[in-house]
Amino acid sequence: MLTFVSTTCVPECRDLRRALDWMAAEGFDRVEIGSYHLPLADPVAEALRGAPRRRLIVHNYFPPAENPFIVNIGSADPAVLAKSVAQVKRAIDTAKAVGAELYTFHPAFLVDPAPPEGKKDSLYWPGRAVTRERAWEIFLPALRDIIAHADRAGQRVAIENQGSVKENDSLMMTQPWEWRDLMAETRATSLGVLVDVGHLKLSAVANKFRREELLEAVEGRIYAFHAHDNDGQDDQHRPVGEGAWFLSTIRQARFERTPVVLESWDLTPDQVRASLAAMEG
Repeated sequence: MLTFVSTTCVPECRDLRRALDWMAAEGFDRVEIGSYHLPLADPVAEALRGAPRRRLIVHNYFPPAENPFIVNIGSADPAVLAKSVAQVKRAIDTAKAVGAELYTFHPAFLVDPAPPEGKKDSLYWPGRAVTRERAWEIFLPALRDIIAHADRAGQRVAIENQGSVKENDSLMMTQPWEWRDLMAETRATSLGVLVDVGHLKLSAVANKFRREELLEAVEGRIYAFHAHDNDGQDDQHRPVGEGAWFLSTIRQARFERTPVVLESWDLTPDQVRASLAAMEG
């Protein structure tokens, strides 16, 4: 199994330099740079500093914007949409510059959320949701623009499934039918899928489908997994333990070379190693 460790696993990880130093000291050399870091004067230099053999994945909101906001590539607000697409393109260029094997990003929301204070805080939803149909009309052209940019840059990219019980009505790309439609719309493109198994657990509860249905909807397009666990009600990003429902999936031979990223929150080094051992079996 090709495991990576996200910088979200590092306690108080907003300082990227500190997070990467922690990874290097503990011998974790396959790293996903996550979405919760402070703005940097030179994000490429920081990502590459001190570890020439480090293998990297870049996720969503890196490099962070100077003025924090939540990327929404389906926003009905033209200013938010333009800023979101520009942020994703900047991240793609950064991923390419640091030699990342993959860049992964979030799909659209039905309402523009406000950024949380920290990674464990909930998003704030101050606006009114647009219809799913209207968001889809905005999201698809924006996504095609992003895919074209990634192709020009030569950067492999994948889009992530979302999931929430409490905020289910504010999210897109949580249900199997949405993924079947998206896979059909992007069949001739290079776009892959990042399957977040924690989000999948929540969306299956909220929308009452079998977890396997979403996996079937993206068959053949899975570029990576995010691995973490929760109680089926909140997105808690808990460590992975023996008996986690998704272990039989990520251990399949067909996913032997597919990156599986541990994306739990605030772990000790021993907890990281225990989670990786549980994942690998």
